[in-house]
Amino acid sequence: MIRFLMPLLSGVLVAGLASAAPLIIDDFSLDQGPIQAAYSNPASDTVTNDGSFIGPAGTSTRTIDVNGNGHPPPSGQWTTAEVGGGMFEFTSAADVLGNTSLVYEFIGGVDLSKHIGFTFHDVFADHPFDYEVSIFDLGGGSSFASGTFNLPLAISSDVLLSFSSFTGLVDLANVDRLMFTLISDEVGLDFNMTQISAAIPVPAAGFFLITALAGLGLLRSRKMAEAA
Repeated sequence: MIRFLMPLLSGVLVAGLASAAPLIIDDFSLDQGPIQAAYSNPASDTVTNDGSFIGPAGTSTRTIDVNGNGHPPPSGQWTTAEVGGGMFEFTSAADVLGNTSLVYEFIGGVDLSKHIGFTFHDVFADHPFDYEVSIFDLGGGSSFASGTFNLPLAISSDVLLSFSSFTGLVDLANVDRLMFTLISDEVGLDFNMTQISAAIPVPAAGFFLITALAGLGLLRSRKMAEAA
């Protein structure tokens, strides 16, 4: 469902293009962390799949890597990532260069070739931030996308990163590793999301209907704002 129509950079589109039956990459039901870093000393934690994220249970893994150049107490400049309560959260203090990566490995040649991109569900961020996403296949191929999320403040949104924005040669029918990286550039970032999935195209008629409804919703919001 489209909640807000907005422009996003580098192939990031409104996620109303996704169908009702996406492939779940991670529903964040397996808690992990918190993982904290400072002084440019990286921290990392790995869990084995319990069936809640992509890949075979008991074999595939999810690693959260965190790095930040802040100085903890008394100034409290931590960079932190955590999965808890069905949500992934990344925070990095002001004046800190911080980043975190979600890495899914040994996922067993998953077929993403029928999908159009990655959907990030219920995304909230209180500042713009950079992202990097990488896909690796079993044959050694890889593909990469990067850009900036520039979300409306105080609005939780679903967004789609289209595979068309990736560069490099990768076999999407034989994927074995995924990496999602978020980067905070000294802005004091608070980010969270509830799920990552791979979106399947809807029929063309459905796309035009969704787009029309989203446009009407945006027009109504603007009229209400002007009336206020």
